[in-house]
Amino acid sequence: MKNEEFYEILGDLDAELVEEAEKTFVTKKSVKWLPIAVGAAAAVLLFVGGFFLFKHLGGSQSGPTLIVKHISPQDADGRNASQQTEIYRVPHWEEMEDTQRYSVVEYNGTEYTTKLILVHTENVGVKLGDGRVSGADQYAEQTHELPVAIYAIRGIAPKIGVCIAFPDAPDRYFGYVSQTFVPKDLQEFIDTMSLHETLTTGLVYMHERAAEGQVVYEDVPTSLVWDILFADTSVTCETKLPEGKKLLSISTNVNVIGVHNLAITLTEDGWLWTNVPDYVPKAFYIGQECVQRFRQEVEKNYQGYCYIYDFVEDGKTGAPEVAPEDGTVTGETVIWHSQVE
Repeated sequence: MKNEEFYEILGDLDAELVEEAEKTFVTKKSVKWLPIAVGAAAAVLLFVGGFFLFKHLGGSQSGPTLIVKHISPQDADGRNASQQTEIYRVPHWEEMEDTQRYSVVEYNGTEYTTKLILVHTENVGVKLGDGRVSGADQYAEQTHELPVAIYAIRGIAPKIGVCIAFPDAPDRYFGYVSQTFVPKDLQEFIDTMSLHETLTTGLVYMHERAAEGQVVYEDVPTSLVWDILFADTSVTCETKLPEGKKLLSISTNVNVIGVHNLAITLTEDGWLWTNVPDYVPKAFYIGQECVQRFRQEVEKNYQGYCYIYDFVEDGKTGAPEVAPEDGTVTGETVIWHSQVE
């Protein structure tokens, strides 16, 4: 209800009260109806005023209160989409650095793939041995190989990842990660990457969407993952993804091996699955109670946002029209109650 309509109702009620009051001077029989008329008017005022406050304070909706944020293309994917006008071109062999040229390392029967990261010297462990890197020159249609020294990464089991030093840069170490490792249970998953020390988490994305955009929770601590989701480390690992409905995903990082913005995902039927550290899915059944408890803790204790992803068209940045039917607008921020239960 708009303010103008509200004041119009108040105005009509005032006119009726005035007319009723005037009748009291015409006949004494009318006087006994005055308290009833005044009482009725007061009741209507209370009803209308209460409805107005209930509606505009968000009482007519269920679910957590969200704050709208406009996300630019640069914030959304780490680059300015308005500048992406050139079709991607595969660089020539001589244009690339060694870690781009040689994408695969073979060592001790395991194949590792480059993460294109430089491992800091303090995170480099003992030398494991010697191996070979290989890479393909797509233009010349040739495969190149090169002998390299293989080193461990502190806190990371060699079955997960290693780092190498190229002959022309023996003091620089580049990270490579296995894409075949599958742990037997959650405990091994944690131990092989020392996740107590290396795991960090970021945004929590709800898979239910508000009508206007993506529902996201910020500043959810990693400790909540440990307290609820990783509490029982004996659960076994499955490689087949569960078919249940996805409830939420947690942005996940293991920076020491170049894992950025992969996911821990929860399903409504009690599964936790993740593609950390190598995009190969790993699923653990932690139970519906744990999943629902985590979600409730997030929605109860942390501020939720509705991310509106701005678009780029003809080199200009814009945003979809955001006009929640029930909300209070302050500049670029809209506060309302979502339909997420």
